[in-house]
Amino acid sequence: MRQTRLWYTRSRRAIKKRYGKDWKLASALLSAVSANNTVKSTCTLADKAYWQIKQTGTIQRESFCRSHYMSLLNVIENGEPNGRKCKALYYNLIGDENYVPVDIWMMRYFHLMPPSNSNDVPKWKFDLIENAVKEDAYAKGLTVAQRQAEIWCEARGKSDDFSDHLAQMRLI
Repeated sequence: MRQTRLWYTRSRRAIKKRYGKDWKLASALLSAVSANNTVKSTCTLADKAYWQIKQTGTIQRESFCRSHYMSLLNVIENGEPNGRKCKALYYNLIGDENYVPVDIWMMRYFHLMPPSNSNDVPKWKFDLIENAVKEDAYAKGLTVAQRQAEIWCEARGKSDDFSDHLAQMRLI
């Protein structure tokens, strides 16, 4: 469990190493495409978005699914992704560890799965999970992000973070 507490720290370090002064932009892009994606796919899509933005100033619609495209546009226009889960992930990645990204893995851990035809997390479920993680983090003397990372890695059965995948990517 101790190692999984460092998920955000290791990821942040890897993002800074790969993207340098653009690390906050890269963090926003990673967060924007994280919904319904693996860690590896998230890295690949965010990197594609990053290089499109660096080369053209925007992203190509046909390169991304509609929800990712809309969230990426929000990053370009407002500096951060849209959606409660993606924003929480973004804030944790840039060092504000007071947020709880709630995704399918967190819902599984808390036995609060959405209906099979929906990926949306109802506000009450998000609030319930967020409050439980915060209370548990405070009781254990951890940051909220550290406790969320522990739970998320336990629910997934693995602890791969952005550092492993970003390090393997070819630098352009």
